[in-house]
Amino acid sequence: MLTFVLDRGIFSREIFQRIVAEACLHLVTWEKDYKRGPWNEKEVQGAFVMERCRNRAEDIKKYSFEYLDQDWDKDADMRLLRVRATNPKARTIELGILSDDRERPAEELIRLMFRRWLQENDFKYLDKHFGMNQITSYASVSYKDLKDQVEDKQMKSGEYKALQKERQTLRDQLKRALFSEHQHPGKSSLRRNKIEELTRQDESLTQRMEQPHKTVSRLEYLLDENYRRLDTSSKKLMDALKLIARNVFYESLQPFKEKYNNYRDDHVLFRNLTHAHGTMILHAEEVEVYLFPTAHYPPALRKNVEELFDRINADNPRMPDGSHRRISFHWGDKTGIKLAKA
Repeated sequence: MLTFVLDRGIFSREIFQRIVAEACLHLVTWEKDYKRGPWNEKEVQGAFVMERCRNRAEDIKKYSFEYLDQDWDKDADMRLLRVRATNPKARTIELGILSDDRERPAEELIRLMFRRWLQENDFKYLDKHFGMNQITSYASVSYKDLKDQVEDKQMKSGEYKALQKERQTLRDQLKRALFSEHQHPGKSSLRRNKIEELTRQDESLTQRMEQPHKTVSRLEYLLDENYRRLDTSSKKLMDALKLIARNVFYESLQPFKEKYNNYRDDHVLFRNLTHAHGTMILHAEEVEVYLFPTAHYPPALRKNVEELFDRINADNPRMPDGSHRRISFHWGDKTGIKLAKA
């Protein structure tokens, strides 16, 4: 079962019906342009409190929720949760949540929507640190090979767009001349002549733009100009690998996050640790890895990192090269490094 938690305004009634028809899919989203209606406290079907940590685990803010669970008057297949949310400053807002999922508890649906900001932050994180929006290949496919797969549509012709641009430039000149004439009426015969000439040119351009062939086939244009489209087939695989890398990073971060207990920069310091330079000492049965982070780690934080290394080492990780040698992680001491002479 797959559930989409989406922002408002990116759906349609047709999308709702398609989701309802698919037994393996569910949708949760805001009701666009929700209008507050009568609210009877006696009809409230549930209430709960959601806690949100700020900069550390003990820094908790509490948000109160109460809701009414009913059918959506615009589509009986959809469920409408009318929700009143109150923040720690006692400010209350009322919103509508739509879903086709009739089995999931209302509280869970509300929590999913009101924690959707985590998704937005994750999208930014994926883009910034894992290159989710990067082009992974410059391979391309000719539109001649895609002509049976591309939906054709009409678009403005190049000539028509050029005329539009020319007319806009001309009208900007006319606007300035008219404004100057308004400020100083009758002061310049040259300006009046210029206004008349620009007006004639504008009328001529408008008539030319009303001629046929304002639009052309987009597909024919792409074929005639030998355009090619970026082949994104390999990007699917690369994006899947990036998502796996993201999940591995977040899972590895959790022990450090709990130990450090500072949500403002925990991921920055941990990421620095994962990017740290290091040295490897090879033994017959073990590989010792000494890391040298570039960020400043105060003594208390360094102790947390060393405890994290101890926790990892206690699980006896093995080298992935088939040798089954144990790998251990340690905090490196740069003062103990000696450069060997060639």
